[in-house]
Amino acid sequence: MTRVRHVLFLTDIFGGPHGGTEGQLTALVENLPPGWRASLWVLNSSIYLPQNPFPCPVRVVGLPRWGAPTFAPRLLALAGDVRRRGVDLIHAFHADTCTLAPLLGRLAGVPAITSRRDLGYWQRPRTLASLRRVNRLAARIVANCHAVAARTVAVEHALPGQVRVVWNGHAPARFDAPADAGLRARLGVGPGDPLIGLLANLRPLKRPQDLLAALARVRERHPDAHALLISTEPPWPALRRRMEKPDLAGHVHVLPVHGDVVPVLKALDLAVLCSESEGLSNAILECMGCALPVVATRVGGNPELVEDGRTGLLYPAGDVRALGDHLLALLARPAQARALGAAARRAFDERFSLARMVRETAAVWAEVLAPTPPGPRLTVARVDDAAGWAALEEAWRGLLGPKHFFLGPDWVGAWLEAFGGTPFLLSARGPDGALRGLLPLVRSPDGRVHFAGDREGADHLDVLAAPGCEGPVARAAIQAALAAGVRWLDLRHVQEGSALRAVLREGAWPYTERAATVCPYIAAPDGYEAWLGRQMDRKRRHEIRRLLRRFEERPGARMRLLRDAEGCRAGVARLLTLHARRFAGLGRATTFAGARLEAFHAGLVRRLAPRDQVRVAVLEEAAGREVALFYGFVHGGAFHHFQSGVDEGGEVQSPGTVLRALLLRDGVFGAGLTEFDFLDGDEAYKFQWATDVRRLFDLTVHAPGLLGRTRVLRAGARGLVREAVRRCRGGGAPG
Repeated sequence: MTRVRHVLFLTDIFGGPHGGTEGQLTALVENLPPGWRASLWVLNSSIYLPQNPFPCPVRVVGLPRWGAPTFAPRLLALAGDVRRRGVDLIHAFHADTCTLAPLLGRLAGVPAITSRRDLGYWQRPRTLASLRRVNRLAARIVANCHAVAARTVAVEHALPGQVRVVWNGHAPARFDAPADAGLRARLGVGPGDPLIGLLANLRPLKRPQDLLAALARVRERHPDAHALLISTEPPWPALRRRMEKPDLAGHVHVLPVHGDVVPVLKALDLAVLCSESEGLSNAILECMGCALPVVATRVGGNPELVEDGRTGLLYPAGDVRALGDHLLALLARPAQARALGAAARRAFDERFSLARMVRETAAVWAEVLAPTPPGPRLTVARVDDAAGWAALEEAWRGLLGPKHFFLGPDWVGAWLEAFGGTPFLLSARGPDGALRGLLPLVRSPDGRVHFAGDREGADHLDVLAAPGCEGPVARAAIQAALAAGVRWLDLRHVQEGSALRAVLREGAWPYTERAATVCPYIAAPDGYEAWLGRQMDRKRRHEIRRLLRRFEERPGARMRLLRDAEGCRAGVARLLTLHARRFAGLGRATTFAGARLEAFHAGLVRRLAPRDQVRVAVLEEAAGREVALFYGFVHGGAFHHFQSGVDEGGEVQSPGTVLRALLLRDGVFGAGLTEFDFLDGDEAYKFQWATDVRRLFDLTVHAPGLLGRTRVLRAGARGLVREAVRRCRGGGAPG
């Protein structure tokens, strides 16, 4: 007989089943799939729980404040309770418990899942720093929409593979309730008067004042229009005063929420959500279930619920004019409003049912508790000589993925030739002798073991592995490196979703992790013009096209794209001169200079040109004067833009912009590539052009034992001091 598994829910407080998070938790407990039982631990008591039954055992487990002398003993005692009660899994739902649960789970030997249900408006710098640390202990993080998931990865530094998206869900039968037939009469709203509702807590974040401002505009054409604020909270004084001004007096009503809102929503004509920040809004979901047309802000998870023009309308947060225009359009075209509402209900039935939410949540639980399949048995060898290198090179190239350019033998070999050092390649082979993975490191003359060129521009670093072997290869390679007597591994600019980050979170080795930098990039699988239309506003598009037109009208002006070894080598030399001259003019030093660096890139060009992987784009004025050069590499369908040199003193206006646009149009997307990677750097211009960013991390891995843990603690203490100094100087949350 299959054992019934025990899930322990943790939440900060439970004020009733009608709040967004509390409602989803209640529905989940009431509809647990077979084979599960639940308990609920609440950090703080409330009026609701002592007076109302809950569908599972409840315990209030008040904790001392973080840092109090009694906190750690109390946490250890709770961990003992978790073990004694036979808990299989912990799932936390609110802010404080999402910090607590991974610690409690680690102490109890039980996997912990945490939830993210908003865009983190409550996260202060100290909270965010704590979440980044405890996220390393969480088995999974469940986000209620893709926007929240993306933020959790970007801001909280969760692993992309650690986060799962489970949309909120509601029972469709709940929305069969009839409308509150007497509501309009109680409010003083006529049967045919437009009634626009806002279902939200009346907090500044929800921007109810935007609805009032839009209603004032609407009433210029529809003087009988009314707004209904449905909330658990009263209006704040300034909002109350705005409601009572002559242009709105008697036309804005407040209805406290005491139970199910469905009968109220069904009495509305239109629904609005004005929030400046949202996760996956239960208010919108409830309106969709009631077949109401919704006008919502284009923030957070709202676009995942409201398909603009099909199931509702979206507008930029804070744009009161756009909100008013949408309301006026729907009031003028009631048939369109009804069609939007009907489409919203169909989308709700297809995508946001309670059964689907419970099923997908239980699937995450099962995934966490499933036994980890044994990885392939690997034999790791260290390669540190030329003969071993040559024997590996062909198989090594076969492991390179589209984002692995800087892990290939060309980059590593050119770096070793120019800068010296010893190869420290850890090769992992399966029982059949086939190469399953590689960790391509080098040992510098100073003893540092690291990725080649990690201080000369190498990005997107990780282990190389055959599909499905990433984790085992990373695990085996780290173990072999530390067993070889390496004091620590200095792994810089490691990919956000790397196998190295995932394996280190298993806790076998002491390590530190620091967010290092970002790599903005342009993804344009449908070509240059489509990207330009999506990415740039009308004014910027016009400016770029004007610059290109003026350049191309100049006799003799052109872009040349060099691909041969000799042309690229000479082009890089000229780029170095331009680059150094520009920095000297700015009164700044550049690290992109020096004889060894020149030798490195000359060797790299020599290796890459025969495989057509190097490019130098040259922008020439009339008479062949070069005013800008871009240098980069082609790999995996992407152009990796490595360095540029620009002469702003010529006749061409904005030569860097002109060359970038021409290169994108003709040399990248016009040549069938689908991505332009700016690589490391947070310069403002990159974000104007980029469609997204990739984040890179610096990892330092130590051998297990007291010395390794001491080094990690010492590094952590230094980090805390640096963060305190930064905050004292006026910095915000760490990036």
